[in-house]
Amino acid sequence: DVDYNFLNTGYNFSNPLKQALFQNNYKYGLTFGLPLLQRSARGEFNMAQLKINNQSLEIRQTRLEIENKIKASFSELLSLKEQVLLMQGSVKNQRSLLKAEETKFAVGESSMFLVNTRETKLLETQQKLMETTSKFFKSLVAAEWSAGQLR
Repeated sequence: DVDYNFLNTGYNFSNPLKQALFQNNYKYGLTFGLPLLQRSARGEFNMAQLKINNQSLEIRQTRLEIENKIKASFSELLSLKEQVLLMQGSVKNQRSLLKAEETKFAVGESSMFLVNTRETKLLETQQKLMETTSKFFKSLVAAEWSAGQLR
């Protein structure tokens, strides 16, 4: 800071430009200040560095969460695909058991109750297959969505 004060008693104002520079009726001052340790500036700098570090960690965490969601979606998709294949084999086996039971009934070695039981099991297995297939297709859409492939 630079200070300048005109010291004059009374109301006589003389032109200061015509007078000598350093006379007794002027006061000059110079003030200079600098903190020696600059703690506040260093603190603000460290806070800015911490905020930048925090943001980068949040971005990294978000990326990991998205990556984990994608991996989980594809794992679920693969699991449901295997379940659908197993259920298709189970339906095929239930169908062959029903045919065998109908053949036994035609020969007279089985009862209508056993044929109905086999048919009920076949229908239950087909229903489970349809439910698993619908879950598979829902999971397929979810996996495509999480990977950003849906339009």
